[in-house]
Amino acid sequence: MTQLLTVQGYGSASATPDQAVISFVVEHQNKEYAKCIDGLNHMADEFFKSIKSAGIKEDQVKMSNFEIQRQGSILGGKQVRIFWGYEASYSFKLRLDLDHKTINRVLNAVTRTSGFIRIDLGFTVKDDEGLKNQALEKAISDAKIKAEIIGKATGVQLGKIQHINYGREIMEITSRHMPLAMSENFATFSEEREINPEDVDTHDYVNITWEIEG
Repeated sequence: MTQLLTVQGYGSASATPDQAVISFVVEHQNKEYAKCIDGLNHMADEFFKSIKSAGIKEDQVKMSNFEIQRQGSILGGKQVRIFWGYEASYSFKLRLDLDHKTINRVLNAVTRTSGFIRIDLGFTVKDDEGLKNQALEKAISDAKIKAEIIGKATGVQLGKIQHINYGREIMEITSRHMPLAMSENFATFSEEREINPEDVDTHDYVNITWEIEG
């Protein structure tokens, strides 16, 4: 009977971010459905005007979600919901090279938009596949080193690889985020303010099975 040894390898990799991902949520509330949508569209128009004033082309901004919900309040402890209107929102994303002047200029422009906008400033790397591949290579190397140590300690020799179990569904890039909730004149950002985010990182696992002899 063939004897087998299965070892799990782990690898991680990190890199300095070279790209910013700014997420914007434009929100509006109104008692009437039609007025809620009209108000939201007006806010979106103002948002795009501010983006253009910062030197960003409209087609650089991608819509990621549209949502409208009925809103209400719970009356006392009787779990009776009192309807008071609608809340609608657009979600947009903007990817930029990690240039602090451009990012701060965009944030300044958007904070001058009338209404309420939620902002999340995230950092990542353009070559995310390259970073993931680094982690995978380290995971494979880690599995091999562990197998060799086990083989030496137990007096067996590694034979041919019989099976590799790997799936990237568990793998992701960990980005760094700065949530910023702001409305008109809430904050200003100096274009000279340096942005120095933490490294982004990722990790991966691989299971390798060897035939062993001895």
